[in-house]
Amino acid sequence: MSFLLGSRRSPARDELESTLIRSLKLLLEALALHAVATDEDDLALFRNSIRHLDQQLGDRPDAAAVLLATGSGIKSLQDYNRGIERHLKGQSHEMQAIIALLTRAVSQLAHSSRESLDALHAIEKQLEQSVALADIRELRVKLEECLKQVRLESARQQETTTSILKEVEAEAPRVRVSAASPEQDPVTGLSGSQLAESSLRHAIQTDSGHFAALFKVDRVDQINNKYGYVAGDRILQLCAGTLAEKLTTKDQLFRWRGPCLLAILERNANIEFVQSEVQRIASQRTEHTLMIDNRTVLLPVRVHVIVYKLSATVTFDAVLEKMVEFQTGQH
Repeated sequence: MSFLLGSRRSPARDELESTLIRSLKLLLEALALHAVATDEDDLALFRNSIRHLDQQLGDRPDAAAVLLATGSGIKSLQDYNRGIERHLKGQSHEMQAIIALLTRAVSQLAHSSRESLDALHAIEKQLEQSVALADIRELRVKLEECLKQVRLESARQQETTTSILKEVEAEAPRVRVSAASPEQDPVTGLSGSQLAESSLRHAIQTDSGHFAALFKVDRVDQINNKYGYVAGDRILQLCAGTLAEKLTTKDQLFRWRGPCLLAILERNANIEFVQSEVQRIASQRTEHTLMIDNRTVLLPVRVHVIVYKLSATVTFDAVLEKMVEFQTGQH
């Protein structure tokens, strides 16, 4: 069926239709290829959604398919751009925090040094005006006390500088692209999404009672926006630790993309049993207390989960498509 209005067909019309379809596919490909890369996981998710739209179009789409693909493409681009905006705002927030930290420290160091320098200048002036030996001895005592304070202040400044450097080193990874190994997630310490994909493919090919459980930690984006990425990362760390404790030693747990964790389970059971087991783990709502800007914040944590049966009859792309739909959907 033609997606162009009207029913009369001709070679010119067919060529125009084919050209428009190719143009639309090229636009989708360009969106995926030239998207701004701020977060590797978000970029992969966006590219997968565009690839899915391209597959849905096929070679000869009808009008409804073209309109649906266009609308879905626009929505995917809007969602991805909002993610970029959140990422940039988060980077800006962390950078401002580092600048404020350095400014405060430099101000403290300058103030302390100025006090010591003023005291030395005062002693120097008194020494110039002193004639009697007693006055000079008194100034010597004052000088010794002043130098003692300088030494103490120098030690305090060294401790302050060391503390500042540690804080800056802790904050700096938030404002640069992570240079960590792709095989390990720097936030949770779990194996990353590349190894997760390899294990997922292997489990599908093995076809021996494997299941994939995708856990989505709720409200991570909101926590990042309100309290900074340190808070969101801490929530992911705590959830990863909790899941690792509750899953068996044979289960494989990975950091997936965004706020998601992926577990590959080996069970000699039907999917209903595995869903019940995993849902019982995920449904235990917890609350975590974090120290943010010298104040205690209590954050409720909720985890959503979905389970997929892995077998040779299910392709990797089909499983990945379902995971993308779950990750981007509302729960």
